[in-house]
Amino acid sequence: MKLKLQITEGCTCYSYTINDMEYDDLVDNQDEYYNPELVYNTLQVMAKDLESQCPNQMAFELIDNIIAYHRLEDLRWLFEFLFHENKNTKCIDSWTCDECFDTVTVEELIIEVKNLDDIG
Repeated sequence: MKLKLQITEGCTCYSYTINDMEYDDLVDNQDEYYNPELVYNTLQVMAKDLESQCPNQMAFELIDNIIAYHRLEDLRWLFEFLFHENKNTKCIDSWTCDECFDTVTVEELIIEVKNLDDIG
């Protein structure tokens, strides 16, 4: 099974997509799709996948502690770090905004997982 993650950024666009569900903000408890369990589980899957690419045990113990002991509101940066540092993250689309000429990009990361129920 696959965990499909996307980040769209540029111009006035910034959103996260987890398995085709779009979030304007992963950690906004006012969002109708707010699901902290999904975010925590997704972070753990992302950390394990990145760990398999560069096994530095001490670094990943630190990441596990960050996930366990920080408030969800403080973890947006960790999601972005794990996403962008993964060598399997790919740019799947980009375009230029007609109004501001900023580049908008959509990047995607797909991670194989044994059971999607473990994600949330």
